[in-house]
Amino acid sequence: MPSKDGPPTRLGRAGRGHRELVLELLRRHGSLSRSRLGDLSGLSRTTLYDTVAALVDDGAVVASPPDPVRRGPGRPAQELTACPEAGRAVD
Repeated sequence: MPSKDGPPTRLGRAGRGHRELVLELLRRHGSLSRSRLGDLSGLSRTTLYDTVAALVDDGAVVASPPDPVRRGPGRPAQELTACPEAGRAVD
């Protein structure tokens, strides 16, 4: 159901707070893997992945390819970075 403020978004009102949290962590710490971002944010894996996907779709976060030099067991992690062109909310 559409809200009065416009069409429904991928994330609801709680999701806006999650988006702000993820963006703030990326701005404060620089590029982070989803795993490290999850550790810092305390968000569940599902919530974090949905939040990051919405931010990537909106262009607020860029997911860079894994570093080919850093090899170890398992799939290499993408680094997530806040896109400086996306701007910042002003209080």
